[in-house]
Amino acid sequence: MRRDHAPGFAPILVGFILWAVGFLALYAGHATGCELGWHMAPALGTNLLRLVLIGGAVGLLAALLATGWWMRRHPVQGFVIRLGYYALIAATLSAVVNFFAVFWLPLC
Repeated sequence: MRRDHAPGFAPILVGFILWAVGFLALYAGHATGCELGWHMAPALGTNLLRLVLIGGAVGLLAALLATGWWMRRHPVQGFVIRLGYYALIAATLSAVVNFFAVFWLPLC
């Protein structure tokens, strides 16, 4: 038997939790890559560290977009759900603005 219940605050938090996990992963990858010299290892016309950071940023954006797609495909009525969707949009825009500087900024 399925019970319908209020979603709580999870829909509001999910976007920025994903953003925070992505931030920590990119920050840890950056620190590790600089320490291990990945910025000096050539790879695909750039260096290994930049490729790792680009992969992390693109992966984070894919996770945020997939979450937004899922939220749109499984609509639940209510203020909290709608607010969560808009918070997810804000987290996605924040990820684009903050994390895609790995394409052009100096690394270490």
